[in-house]
Amino acid sequence: MPATTATPPMAVAVPELLPTATSASASVQPVEVPSTPVPPTPTVTATPTDVPQPVADAPVPSAACPDPNVQISSPQPGAVVSGDVPIIGTADHEEFWYYKLERTEGTNLDGAFLYFEGQQTAVSNGPLGILDTSFMVDGVHTLRLTVVDIGAGTDLPTCAVVITVANQGS
Repeated sequence: MPATTATPPMAVAVPELLPTATSASASVQPVEVPSTPVPPTPTVTATPTDVPQPVADAPVPSAACPDPNVQISSPQPGAVVSGDVPIIGTADHEEFWYYKLERTEGTNLDGAFLYFEGQQTAVSNGPLGILDTSFMVDGVHTLRLTVVDIGAGTDLPTCAVVITVANQGS
């Protein structure tokens, strides 16, 4: 067998780094280091608001009854009603044929009205009929009294009264 010979490790020369001299004219100048930004301190700014004012009672709507012979005197405009409500007023005219009481939800006088009472007998400041609110939805409704003229079969100016039905809790 051949003999093994060891190879001696090789030496590697590592250069030595030495500081170099700087010229005397070079000088070190201080550099301003920016500071770390600090977020601004939060401040509370009051937002102006309206100063609360006392709430005045809502104006009571007036009855739209131009003819003194076609009037609803009760319930009054703006009344809050429930159950059976007597309708008091006047339905009279020299050419009286009949009167009719009607109602509608809301205040649209041009909307569809539902008949609920009427007679062929004139009434002067007395009971015209009864409004049963038990099947009506709560809210604003308009009552309308119409007198029909026998001569021409036409309606005289009507009387309309806005009320509020409030059956819940009664």
